[in-house]
Amino acid sequence: MNLFALSNKSVASYRIILIGFLLFCIPKWAQGSHIRAGDLTAVRISETSLTYRFTVILYRDVGGVDPQPGIFEFGYAGAAPVVAEPTSLGFIPGVVDTDGDDTQILLYQVEHTFPNAGIYRVSFEQANRNFGVRNMFRSGDTRFYIESIFNINPVFGLNASPVLLIPPVDLAAIRQRYIHNPGAYDPDGDSL
Repeated sequence: MNLFALSNKSVASYRIILIGFLLFCIPKWAQGSHIRAGDLTAVRISETSLTYRFTVILYRDVGGVDPQPGIFEFGYAGAAPVVAEPTSLGFIPGVVDTDGDDTQILLYQVEHTFPNAGIYRVSFEQANRNFGVRNMFRSGDTRFYIESIFNINPVFGLNASPVLLIPPVDLAAIRQRYIHNPGAYDPDGDSL
């Protein structure tokens, strides 16, 4: 008796199991992810306290998962992370990814009052970064993370961080130099 011999019925059963397993995995691959780029800005909104409004603008492929909440952290002990829900600001006309998906603009915004003047590292993170980023290891499994260091000093008054006017959603070409000018603008008229 040959223990390694399989009947046609057994081979067909294994094929069905293998196909079922592959079909089970496809929805995970098809869901993909969606974050292409983002930026973080801050504006002091009170002359009598150290209250700031933090804004994150994310650019996402609409072909991936639905927009997800993001987490803001404020860089000092005692400050609880804040979960923010996205608000859609529409789409960037004519900007699609290599799969033909439109690019949606999402706004995440929170206000936070700091306990005193100082230097703080404010960050934002979210899951669902795009898969296949070539200069990253396992980009789809790496959370999207941006941070900025803010020097909070009452002498500065109602100072704001620069605003980036050009969305960072260009498509680069292989073997060609890639340049992106973010179109930085400072609403306070500071030199950049």
